[in-house]
Amino acid sequence: MANKVFLTKFKLQYDWLKNTLDMSNSKTHTSSVITARLRKLEDRYSALSEAYENLLINTDDSEIITMYDKEFREAEEWYNQLEARSAAYPNLDGTHVPTESTQTARLPPINLSVIDELSAVYVSRLRKSITTDNIKEYIRDMGQDCKEVELLQQNRDTDFNSFKITILMEKQDVFLGTEFWPSGVKYRLFRGRVSSGPNVATLPTHG
Repeated sequence: MANKVFLTKFKLQYDWLKNTLDMSNSKTHTSSVITARLRKLEDRYSALSEAYENLLINTDDSEIITMYDKEFREAEEWYNQLEARSAAYPNLDGTHVPTESTQTARLPPINLSVIDELSAVYVSRLRKSITTDNIKEYIRDMGQDCKEVELLQQNRDTDFNSFKITILMEKQDVFLGTEFWPSGVKYRLFRGRVSSGPNVATLPTHG
């Protein structure tokens, strides 16, 4: 039953992205119509990614996983095209864009800090007794750290736990290395959007 719910959500966002791309390629829709849809782009893609991850968690059928994976990658390409195209719509955030004649105050220079570029790893087939703290401790023992460890909620009964581990992008190869995880652990790149936070220290975590 849970799979049907997430499949419906996935298809809804999948179709929305395809229709929006078709509309943006068409000459029959006004700029205001396209702008209204592009303002929802991030929320729609996030909903697609969430439904996709839940579908993967709740099925062991390799054929279904292959089908979902193919459609998600297709939708991801549509999203990338729409995100690039959104540069042609400067008022997407709904804020006023000054014209050349608008008087603006000169602001003093400020120190700029850059946020960390983040990635995430999906880790599964761990015993039900394994907690986020256990994951964090394992990562520390491996001489690494991460930004966050999240226990993924299962929507059907399973005998294992799955986790999402948020890491620095520069450490992606380490966490996906063949020698990092114990034998039998299933791991891969987390296929969803990862929010980037400010460059602040957090507890090390393990995925």
